[in-house]
Amino acid sequence: MKFLELCAGIGGFRVALENLGCECVGYSEIDKNAIKLYSAFFNDERNFGDVTKIEAEKLPDFELLVGGFPCQAFSVAGKRGGFNDIRGTIFFDFAKIIKAKKPKFAIFENVKGLLNHEGGWTFETMLRTLDEIGYDTQWGILNTRFHGLPQNRERVYIVANLRERSATKILFERGNDITDKMERTQQSIIGDYYTKSGKTHQRSGVLNENSIAPCLTVSDCKEPRMVKIGAIDGKRHQADRVYSLDGVSTTLSAQGGGLGAKTGLYSAGGKVRRLTPKECFRLQGFKDEMVELGYKLGISDSQLYKMAGNAVSVPVVEWVAERVIGWDKLREARELRSDYLF
Repeated sequence: MKFLELCAGIGGFRVALENLGCECVGYSEIDKNAIKLYSAFFNDERNFGDVTKIEAEKLPDFELLVGGFPCQAFSVAGKRGGFNDIRGTIFFDFAKIIKAKKPKFAIFENVKGLLNHEGGWTFETMLRTLDEIGYDTQWGILNTRFHGLPQNRERVYIVANLRERSATKILFERGNDITDKMERTQQSIIGDYYTKSGKTHQRSGVLNENSIAPCLTVSDCKEPRMVKIGAIDGKRHQADRVYSLDGVSTTLSAQGGGLGAKTGLYSAGGKVRRLTPKECFRLQGFKDEMVELGYKLGISDSQLYKMAGNAVSVPVVEWVAERVIGWDKLREARELRSDYLF
């Protein structure tokens, strides 16, 4: 399947899609450092530039459009300007290209705050726009940690299909992800434990042996679950405690400052180091070769951190894209199966 990657960054969508045997026809990116790394890593200079200025009729044909339109306008970490922020209107440039080129499918990624921005009005407007140009839409929140990467990163993935493709419910298979986590938990409860007053509690469900218990609450932790073997310089702060290698560190406190609130790796000496750019790239599913190439190109650590943070998580994209491609192949063979349905 041929695809076009918009707001490409360092090519997270491309890595995932090429892993699945798809062919890139070009990309769009304006960040000079991202372009430098992308073009060198993929040996590809077919950058169509600013997505807001692309003339759709000059684009090559493709069957799949992918991209993560800028999330800053919808993120709770920002001012949430939405369509009043120029970055928030780039979605409509995506839509303009889709309308002109009529690909079979489109896959978008964004922060989950998109779903509740302006009370849901923003997302409704996007869905209505896609509907008006002939596309049905599905979406769901996927978490990177359920796809083989050790980070908790929730993002909304949106799949649009040309209505004539009749791709009802490509996403998401039951039992695979956070989209139906609650349902799986409920199905695993085989009974209830009642207190003396007759009331049930979130911890009181009797689960089958293959299930995972509900989250622990503060009151559950009556006894220590780790062994303290000392303290740094005799200090008494939580972050200065030293535990046995067989134990688990304490939970970071919300106001831990430099001792607890930073992302980093801790040692018995009390020192903290932040993750390296290579480790951040790994957390997003990229190979070491990409960040090593970035160093050879003279790209700074700060820019590499930015690129990793703005990228999509490769295994998650691959999971979604595999189902889109699988649906298309099944449809072509007229052998649709129920395991692609909700």
